Amino acid sequence: MEIFRSKLPASILIDHNYLFHGTSNIYESKLDTGDTKGNKEIPIELISNVLSLYKGIKWFGDHGGGYAVLSTFSVADQNRKGKYLFLGETYQRSCLYATKDFAGGELNRSLYHSIRDLFTYIEDKAVREKHRKQMERDYPFTGEKYDVNLEYLNYELKKYLQIYSELSNLINSYKYGVIYCYKIEKEDYPKLIHRGQMGIMVHEPLPSKRLQAKLILNNPEEIYNENLISNSNFKRSLIWKSRLSG
Repeated sequence: MEIFRSKLPASILIDHNYLFHGTSNIYESKLDTGDTKGNKEIPIELISNVLSLYKGIKWFGDHGGGYAVLSTFSVADQNRKGKYLFLGETYQRSCLYATKDFAGGELNRSLYHSIRDLFTYIEDKAVREKHRKQMERDYPFTGEKYDVNLEYLNYELKKYLQIYSELSNLINSYKYGVIYCYKIEKEDYPKLIHRGQMGIMVHEPLPSKRLQAKLILNNPEEIYNENLISNSNFKRSLIWKSRLSG
């Protein structure tokens, strides 16, 4: 495996057989081996229990990467063995997941923000008042009244202090972003599923030799933001959608 810093060579950038995975130093030792099995640290039961707290108080949280993500994409992409690995068509797009905000992966990020929002709900009266007014406004349409038992919510939330602390430590252990470059062969296509804007899901592990290079980045945010005005990702997405549709 070749190692690059700051930028990738043109030989990789122009080769449409490459797919990329954005992450950080946190999972570097695991992914350096070519392992594409995905992560399996967080039990699906724990996620379901956190989601049930939101349903119980009829709230959707404040952070856009919290409950909204945890209740849809993060849960949908779980399987019995853990969280599927996702690949991007361009390394620029994958840079988002190499930022500190995504340290530990999107599932960890969404769970972290979901739990943090609940702590904020308990501690911040203004947040609760905003929620109450929203429910009163929507009552004619939903028929649901504001009825939050803070004592019970606080009691339940204490069960997640340990995982919240672990996730906080995970984020704080971020040092730099890493982009892994996999050169895909036609025989690998059945192991991949194109998920539209979400990228390409590795449904079955790829051979470790597919990992050809990695890029170490100190400021992945800059590259990702520059890519927002580029249509290169769209073009490559069409190429891969066509390849995987059959």
